[in-house]
Amino acid sequence: MKNLLILASLCFGIFTAGFSQGNCTDEDLDYLGNNLDAVIQTAQDCGLDCLFDSDLNGCVTSCIIENSELTPSCSACFGEQVSCLVDNCLTQCPPFGTEASCQVCLVEFCIDDFNVCAGIVDNDLDGVENIFDCDDTNSSIYPDAPGTFEGIDNNCDGNITGDELIIEAGPCEGDLDGDLTISVFDLGILLGDFGCSNGNCLADITGDGFTNINDISIFLAAFGADCE
Repeated sequence: MKNLLILASLCFGIFTAGFSQGNCTDEDLDYLGNNLDAVIQTAQDCGLDCLFDSDLNGCVTSCIIENSELTPSCSACFGEQVSCLVDNCLTQCPPFGTEASCQVCLVEFCIDDFNVCAGIVDNDLDGVENIFDCDDTNSSIYPDAPGTFEGIDNNCDGNITGDELIIEAGPCEGDLDGDLTISVFDLGILLGDFGCSNGNCLADITGDGFTNINDISIFLAAFGADCE
C-alpha cells in the first residue's frame, strides 16, 4: 500500500491535461512548485495515516492542511485523489499489482480530475506545467529555454543575459540599399525580407540570423537618419 501512495503522490505533478485553474490559488501553485518533494512526502504520510479512517477524504484533507501551507480548498484536492486511488486502483498497485498497471489506472481514473481540481496546467503548451513555468502564457519562456533575442528572461533564472539580450545595432545598419539614408526604400527591403530565418537574411539588422520584430524596432528608431 505504501508503494501505491508514493506513486499516487508523484503522479500529480507529471500528468497534465490543460484545464483552467481550479481550487489552488496562485500562492498554492507557487508553494507546490517550490516545495514539491515536501508535499509529496506529506501526501504519502497523510495517506498512510488516514487509510483506515471512515472519512478518508476528509482525513487526508485535514492532514495536508495541518502539515503544509496549502489552503483548505487546495488541500481537498489531495483528499479526493487518495479517495480515487483507493476506490479505483487498490488492486492494480503493489503489492497486489504492478507499478505499470497502477500508473495506467491512475491516469485513467484520477489524474485528470486532480489536475482540474488543483489547477495544474500547461496553458502555453510548452511542455512545462504552471507550477514550474515562470510565464505560462508564453511558450518561449520556461526553465532552460533558449534565448530569443527579445530582451526577456526566457529561461526563468531571473536574469537577462547572453542570447536573451536584444542586440543593438548602429543607425546606419538600417541603410539596406546602400544610398546612405534610411528611407522608405530600405523599409521595402525590410518588409520583403520579414520572416526570414535561414541565417543569411538581407534585412537582418541585429545579426541574430532572423528578420523579425527586433529588426523593425531598430529600423524605425533610425528612420530618416543621414549616414553621410
